[in-house]
Amino acid sequence: MNDFSKNKIWEETQQEYVLPYFKKILNCNIELSTFDDDVKNATDLIITKGNYRLKCGLRIRNIAYLNYNDITIRSRSKYGSATEIDKLKNTDRIIYCNVNDLNKRVIRYVILDAKATYNLLHDLPLEEKRNKNAGTYFKIIPMDIARKNKLITKEYGYIKGGTNE
Repeated sequence: MNDFSKNKIWEETQQEYVLPYFKKILNCNIELSTFDDDVKNATDLIITKGNYRLKCGLRIRNIAYLNYNDITIRSRSKYGSATEIDKLKNTDRIIYCNVNDLNKRVIRYVILDAKATYNLLHDLPLEEKRNKNAGTYFKIIPMDIARKNKLITKEYGYIKGGTNE
């Protein structure tokens, strides 16, 4: 099993407690999107509240990433396929969260406006890092940049005024 498959299975397992958490704090209905919407549009969830309907990406990171006060978005894939950045223009929001998978708890989260994030990633020369798998790259958005550029619609638990702010 490759790293992508392992990560996908881990992330789907975390949804058992992550989805009810967001349903409660956002006071909304959350449904899983179709496979096609997930693969083509980076849409994992459909969030509805009253007459509002949002397509939403979901990125779940484990506690190993708590030391980073940033958001990472896949910018180049190992096989040259469409990346998360390419797909952002087809969705409305991104929920990016860190969890403790041992006690099944969301530790922190940020909800981003997907289209504003897409525009920022194309307009600013942000740092790009190569993943350990030697083929996938990520653009890094420090939280101070996300806040300053009004990408965030809601956040909890991230450091304000840290070393990169």
